[in-house]
Amino acid sequence: MPVRGRSYEVFNVEIVMLTVLSSLYMLSIMLWYNFLSLYLGSFLEIGEVGPLLSILTAGGMLSIILGGLLADSLGRRPAIAIAIIGVAVAAVALGFSRSFMVLALAILVFSLCFQSLRTIIRVLLPRSFPRR
Repeated sequence: MPVRGRSYEVFNVEIVMLTVLSSLYMLSIMLWYNFLSLYLGSFLEIGEVGPLLSILTAGGMLSIILGGLLADSLGRRPAIAIAIIGVAVAAVALGFSRSFMVLALAILVFSLCFQSLRTIIRVLLPRSFPRR
């Protein structure tokens, strides 16, 4: 939209999409922990659910470092694609496994991939804004 000889873009489509997807991602994180504890509690003992949720948190802490390293070595967009594929594979494994060890591994992979998306998106979003 031109304004007195200047032309600027009010909404960059990429920025809007990243903002919307990032907001949906934050909402899904809030719902995910509640859903996972109810799901695991339906077929596991209470003493087994606690360590699995701890693995989820520990994987989230490790993913801050691993997500940044992956994004720097492969690029941000390929790292996002790898993380999304990892989340999908781990989510399928979570749905079909009943063994504690398989669940622990699936939750660790899920947490590493899921939380690394947050790290990569937080780096990608500000760099998508136009320079002024």
